[in-house]
Amino acid sequence: MNPGNAVISDHLGDAYWHGGRKNEAVFQWKHALVLKEDSELLNKTAIQEKIDRNRVDNQVLQIKDDTLRNILDKISPNDEGGENK
Repeated sequence: MNPGNAVISDHLGDAYWHGGRKNEAVFQWKHALVLKEDSELLNKTAIQEKIDRNRVDNQVLQIKDDTLRNILDKISPNDEGGENK
């Protein structure tokens, strides 16, 4: 991991948020706002809104790569019988 990368800190904050680790999420978002590496790739307004509104808007991820979809299907906990393939 690269803790000095603003984009990674933003995404890590999102992951923490969705995992219920709210304080750590806010810390990572604030950290992302002050980092320089890849900061030009950030939507700083959107990050500040996450902090101010204390929430993350749900975003739907689209999986376009069949290889990735196959891997995710194999590790999905929603398989029949509740077991991974």
